[in-house]
Order: sequence, then C-alpha cells, then structure tokens
Amino acid sequence: MAAVDIITYEGPVKSLVWKSPVEDFNYGAQLIVPETKAAIFFRDGMALDLFEGGRHQLSGENLPLLRRIYEKISGNKTVFKCQIYYIDRVVSEELMWGTNSPIQTEDPKYGILVNVKSYGSYKIRISDARKFLIKTVGLIANFTREELQTYFRNEMVSRVKTELAKALVVN
Repeated sequence: MAAVDIITYEGPVKSLVWKSPVEDFNYGAQLIVPETKAAIFFRDGMALDLFEGGRHQLSGENLPLLRRIYEKISGNKTVFKCQIYYIDRVVSEELMWGTNSPIQTEDPKYGILVNVKSYGSYKIRISDARKFLIKTVGLIANFTREELQTYFRNEMVSRVKTELAKALVVN
C-alpha cells in the first residue's frame, strides 16, 4: 500500500467506531476529523494521542514520541505504520432494551410465582473516546450501534434480575 498524505473518515454512517484502512502514511500527513467524531492515533499498540474535529498535521508537535524517532532520520517523507480509529460522539437515537421473556420469581410474602417483565429506553453519548475504545470496544475495526445495544441490553437485563431478586428478599 502506498503511503498517503491525507487521512479522512470514510466509514459507514452507523459506525460508533471505525478503523481507517490507511496504516502507511508520511510523517507530516494531514488527519481530517469530522466535528462529530474524535480520532485516536495508535502506534506500536499504544494509544498515543486523541484528536478532536478539524485538520491536524501528524508531526512532532502533536506526536511527541514520534518526534524523537524521526528527528534521527532525515527528511519528512518517512513512511510509518500506525492506526487511526474514529469514534462517533453524536448522541444516539433512542435505544430500546427489555427482557426477552418474563422473569419468574417467587413472592416471598405470599409464596406465589410472579412473572415480571422489564423494558425501557436510553440514549448514549461517548464523552471519553479513548476509554470507550480501549475498555469497551477493543480494537474492532467497525463497531456499530447495534453491537453496543446488544451489549447494554444484556448488561441491563442481568442487573434488573439481580436487583429484582434483592428487592423481593428485602420485602
């Protein structure tokens, strides 16, 4: 793959996280980040920097670890390998969650079985792009809202079951 001088977002509209396929680019290349996104620069497995919306030149000023490496090498057209992940920061549309089937539990006071269902909705906004990428998504090349919704649905249903059991024992 040839080294490029401009890296820009070209991912799907519904992606929460999208990894740019461009991994070879020149020192001094331009990174264009849409205002609704953040971009995280990875080199050698480390998240080195986070870029907000706008045009950024990938140089020693904003990538201090790279500056030391490339100051030893002459010329600014040195190709280096790294990864850029774009993270969407737009507040999501309403996401739904709920139990797939009723949770059967025994009422401790009357000793009868009760079927309980739970459902609701929520919206998300990613405030810490680096933490979201590293702790929740990992280094998946394309992470969608649907995948996040599945993750949260499972978490919420599990917590509802736990809290329901606690509430029934207390009462």
